[in-house]
Amino acid sequence: LEQGGHVSIQRMVWGVACVVACWGGSPVSASLVTGDLAFVGFNTDGKDGFAFVALHNVDANSTIFFRDDEWQGTAFNTGESIITWQSGATTLAAGSIVQVSNVASGGITSSVGTTSLTGVGGFGNSDEGLFAYTGPDGATPTTFLSAIFNGTVTSSGATLTGTGLTLGTNAIEFGNNHDIFAYTGPRDTLSGFTNYNPLINNTANWISEDGPGDQSINGLAPDVPFSAQSFSIVSATPEPSAWWLSLGSGVALLCWYRRSLRVAPVLHD
Repeated sequence: LEQGGHVSIQRMVWGVACVVACWGGSPVSASLVTGDLAFVGFNTDGKDGFAFVALHNVDANSTIFFRDDEWQGTAFNTGESIITWQSGATTLAAGSIVQVSNVASGGITSSVGTTSLTGVGGFGNSDEGLFAYTGPDGATPTTFLSAIFNGTVTSSGATLTGTGLTLGTNAIEFGNNHDIFAYTGPRDTLSGFTNYNPLINNTANWISEDGPGDQSINGLAPDVPFSAQSFSIVSATPEPSAWWLSLGSGVALLCWYRRSLRVAPVLHD
């Protein structure tokens, strides 16, 4: 069972939900659970945008929503934007990076799949947050995947209550109100994709920049586009099977027995 029985049950329930949604003609929600997506870039300067990594395969024709309104515990307030990202006709492999650009320009784009925006485009340079979630529509989140804040959750006017998100685990706040942020930590050292969550959601593994003008294209890191380097996992060294251990023990015992025969004293009458 991946990440414990509870997560496996969640995935099974989501699979059934997806089938029901398809049958009823509703948008298909990605069969993801909390922590299966993480932000790796956030830009509130210039044309605005963000980047995320899929930490689990995203099914074909899935929909993920991104929203910079503030979650109030049971629902979002309104006045900002809902970004709808659709994965496209093929599965997005775990470890893949998706970049969403031009959020403030009226011509929003994404490096994978298709993206559309409802509401007022653009992110605030301070006290701004962005939530990622799935659900039947942008107004009805059922599973929160991650969240990122250039200030803090509290200063943005939001709460994580009711989201299942935890700072440092599957959500991140920087508290400095900088303009652009990029993850610079490891991408190829761990044995499971979701194991990257504590690294990605640790501010020590990010760089950021702030100042007058557009920091996203000033030639000083971080700039856009964000790194497109995918995440990968390393294979764990397999444990010896019980059969091989038993065989080894048997051989060792046989060698000891034969050696004991050779060195045993010969008794004479």
